[in-house]
Amino acid sequence: FCKEKMAYEIGLSRVGWYFFFRAKAACGRFRESGVVGIFYKRQFRGLVSKRGRCLAYPPGGPADPLEGRAWLAVTLAANHPLILQHVVVPLLVSDLTDTSSFAGSSPRLNQVLCCLVGLGYNARIALQPLLELLGELHPPTGEPSPLYSAVDVKLLVLAVRAVGGEEGLQALSYLASEGVSPAMRAVALYGMGIYLHPTVGHSSVVVMGSNKLKGKMSFLQPSPRQEPMAGGTSASVSEEEDASPDLPEEHTTTFSKPRMPPYRITHVFLEMASVVKYIITYLARSDNGVSDMRAGMVKSRPAYDTVVRDFLTYAPPVLEKLQPELASSNQPSPLSTLDVADVLKAHPDITRDVSDPRAHPPTIPYHSLSEMLAVDDGGVLTHRIVAAVEDVLSIISSSSDSNAKPLTDDDLLVVEQCMVTCAAQPKVVATALAAPLIAILVEKGGLSRLEGCSESGARTALGASCVGLANVLYSASYPPSAAITTLFTKMLRSTEWKVRHAACIALGIAGPSASDAAASSAVSVLLEGLHHSSLGAGTACWALRRLGKAGVAELVELVGKKEVSAAIRAEGVKALGNLDVLQLSRLAHTDVRLVVDGVAKALFALVESTISSDILEDLTSEAVLALGKILSGFVDESPEEDKAWSEAGSYYHNVVAAPLVGLLASHLEDDSGSDATPSVLVAIATAIALYGGPHGEVKLTHQVLQSSSIPIRIAAAHGLQFRGPRTVRALAATINDPHPSVRAEATRTLEAWGTDTICRLLRLRPVEHRRQLISAIDEHTSLFQDGTAHRSTFLHHLREGLVQEDHL
Repeated sequence: FCKEKMAYEIGLSRVGWYFFFRAKAACGRFRESGVVGIFYKRQFRGLVSKRGRCLAYPPGGPADPLEGRAWLAVTLAANHPLILQHVVVPLLVSDLTDTSSFAGSSPRLNQVLCCLVGLGYNARIALQPLLELLGELHPPTGEPSPLYSAVDVKLLVLAVRAVGGEEGLQALSYLASEGVSPAMRAVALYGMGIYLHPTVGHSSVVVMGSNKLKGKMSFLQPSPRQEPMAGGTSASVSEEEDASPDLPEEHTTTFSKPRMPPYRITHVFLEMASVVKYIITYLARSDNGVSDMRAGMVKSRPAYDTVVRDFLTYAPPVLEKLQPELASSNQPSPLSTLDVADVLKAHPDITRDVSDPRAHPPTIPYHSLSEMLAVDDGGVLTHRIVAAVEDVLSIISSSSDSNAKPLTDDDLLVVEQCMVTCAAQPKVVATALAAPLIAILVEKGGLSRLEGCSESGARTALGASCVGLANVLYSASYPPSAAITTLFTKMLRSTEWKVRHAACIALGIAGPSASDAAASSAVSVLLEGLHHSSLGAGTACWALRRLGKAGVAELVELVGKKEVSAAIRAEGVKALGNLDVLQLSRLAHTDVRLVVDGVAKALFALVESTISSDILEDLTSEAVLALGKILSGFVDESPEEDKAWSEAGSYYHNVVAAPLVGLLASHLEDDSGSDATPSVLVAIATAIALYGGPHGEVKLTHQVLQSSSIPIRIAAAHGLQFRGPRTVRALAATINDPHPSVRAEATRTLEAWGTDTICRLLRLRPVEHRRQLISAIDEHTSLFQDGTAHRSTFLHHLREGLVQEDHL
């Protein structure tokens, strides 16, 4: 029967061959009922009519555990891009347009939107219904829609961006220009500024044979703290926030704590017989449906890895809630024999990542703005975005006319959202936006108009405009003119804290001005605000550092003034430690080496002058770490580094001792006579470990760790934490140090590395290294009883791991 009358093969080879076919006249008694036959691995699995009624089952009954494999096979078919586009998404769209079920504060509409976002461009046919729903929420009459309380508007425009691609972005830009109400324009602008990069998340369609799913579509939103678990047993479904409104009522999801953006991973649960019927109907009506599905299998395989993981993770707890009688009876669950190990054994090449509970979820299949701009012939999309921004900002550029109407709070809200959107644009769009924004906000007096507005929202709009303009200039590599820097400097004297703070941030983002006079004026006003506490110390010091040579020179002078408070000096030290050498090198007439040398000398002088002060030990510690960053030359020693010059750089740093070791290591010697406080000693050891290179490591392990001074040994044990477990042999003896504080610090360093990391490193070394550490732990256990229960437990677990490695 199967051999002669099989009509459709869709090639789901990963779980066995799975066939769908429509019964023909030769099928005899099944002809009139329109039977759909289902075969799994050439075994008769059952006959289901078009209405979803089960006509026959094979021996073993409907609870046959092999039925779980059939559910998985149909799940994979349902997640094929063609089936998603022609079967699943139309079901979601029909649910989306049925507004009668979204009364009150029901979260179902938001769950549908999250599911569409997760499907991404596969759900592009939902774009028009989404735009119509957006229009219903903001009617021209201005009256609130009954749906407004049932839908998250930000989630709605996120769905438009996700499913619509370039067409969705163009639709939002049109609404931003021609929206019927300020609220719609603000929402459209929000949609233009979000989702510029793929969001981590996805949506899977899970098919199960439970009758409780028949005729309905259920949603599951896993908790953010959930992770897929190996073995197919999966994480449990939270009773408060992880199940669907179509599942038992006590497990209904609520959106009481929305996130930004308000998207949550959402999976769809459908009943198997209905899905089979829909797939057969699509294949029967499509001339090339079978061949297209077969051709798309290879492209879909990476996504199928995630589908298998989601099925094995979330199907068992959902089945347990839908059919609780299975747990109390002797009937085998359809999923009882279906686990990760079984699937991996049969198909190791395809589902290679299923068993990894820490595997990251895939990104949504979404066309990001960067991808769209890469194929934007003639800059049509960029021009559309720029035109929308110009239309919106015409509100403030034309308001300087004598006949213009006053700005309202709604207008200011639109302007604020427009500038936030501008700040988020990539380099291509920012380059096109720079000239129009300068013309509107600076040359035509837009910022001055906002500064003089008395409405309550004017201050927020002004701050967003300053920061947005600065971000655009920075992204476009456009140095701020004297007029722009002068405007920002003027706002630093505003009576409103919000405006002063925004102007300070804008000066820092925009960077050094093209005019030296304007830059000097900005530096002077920033210092004035810093001393008078009208600006935040951290923000002001950061802005000074970003203003180039003039700002750095003032910071160097600031940190050396004893009359300045220690808190402000500490913020200045932090700013100098994060000095952007690359930015300084781009400035004309700036000798970067002289600037860096001046900063290093000032920091070293600060360390030497405050090293014995208990009151200023925090300032001294910050100066030590900042000095280490400056002298290290910002070398990245990460093992992932893979650059052409990494070998030469490594050789240089191995041969030449880091300057920091020569300057500060003397304070860690027994005969140095240093009056450094314990906190400063810890900071020095940490800086040497982080920025001292191999010479610093040798200094800590071979000399400092054997010091006769207890605070110095404690500092060395702490500093080795930042060199990694390769120094574990040197630290092994320290856990048996005569002083309990040194033993405690050494144990904390071992715990920071972790048992797995230590064992993984020792696998690559001679076995004697591992046995030396085991002996050190045994000696610690037998000699000392002063350790806390927590530390004793960690050393016990570490020993167990080492012994197990030794046996292996």
